[in-house]
Amino acid sequence: LPVDLNSYLFKYEKDIAALARILGQEEEAVDWEERAHKRRELVTSYCWDEETGLFYDYDFVNRERRPIRSLATFTPLYTGLATGEQAKRVRENLPLFERDYGLATCAQVYSEKQWDGDNGWPNLNAEAIGGLLHYGYFEDASRLREKWLGMVLKVFNQTGRLWEKYNVAKGNIEVQGRYKMPEMAGWTAGTWVVLNNMVISDRNLKNYGRWYNWAEPGFDWSSFKESPVSPNKNLKLYIGGAGDSSEAYRRHPSRMVKVWEGMGYAPEAVSYTHLRAHETSLHLVC
Repeated sequence: LPVDLNSYLFKYEKDIAALARILGQEEEAVDWEERAHKRRELVTSYCWDEETGLFYDYDFVNRERRPIRSLATFTPLYTGLATGEQAKRVRENLPLFERDYGLATCAQVYSEKQWDGDNGWPNLNAEAIGGLLHYGYFEDASRLREKWLGMVLKVFNQTGRLWEKYNVAKGNIEVQGRYKMPEMAGWTAGTWVVLNNMVISDRNLKNYGRWYNWAEPGFDWSSFKESPVSPNKNLKLYIGGAGDSSEAYRRHPSRMVKVWEGMGYAPEAVSYTHLRAHETSLHLVC
């Protein structure tokens, strides 16, 4: 049972529930929310290991977690399935995967296969960065973003090509794999655009964090205060997570209108449905 696949399914279930609510189909929404809730419980039960602080794939034949420490452990963070404590534990394990030029697929080499060792895949690196952002680990996300973008740009300048995967320990394309590596891979280009459009700076880190915390689980809404707004709406949307800005609007509409005005939106364009649709479409894409 792959932890990454089930994390994606969890997110799809949450997205379908959100779309059902936009369409006024409350029973459908509740049904999909319940499915997502059940999946989260099962993933935690079968894939989460409290001792190591990592998510693993589950071998249902032998009824045990597969002992492979892979970057898929960050997928529950990317989709919002992980709890805050689980995200904290996973983040503490970053040294297992972080190399000079990005995140390795696995903590060590388990085989000769390509989804292993120091091979760095664009989708896995982008998801890990997105997951760290989602739980407020901005400095880690910023560092990893710079490493990945710098390596891709360096290799592009050397070869004139974007590549399917990279060696994140050496910062080149000396990778292990079963076939000749494709050039100009679409997901390398796509993740480059997403990561390159993120503006993360020391000056704005606290602003991002303050905005994100408005809708963090367990946040004390009675203490809600005005907050400076970052000029980069893409990152603000990306790190907010599905449900954050719409929930903030539901509770504090006038304040959220001001926030979105600061992001370049006309006041009349801001509504609960508008924000919910934005969040849903955003996460379906990202």
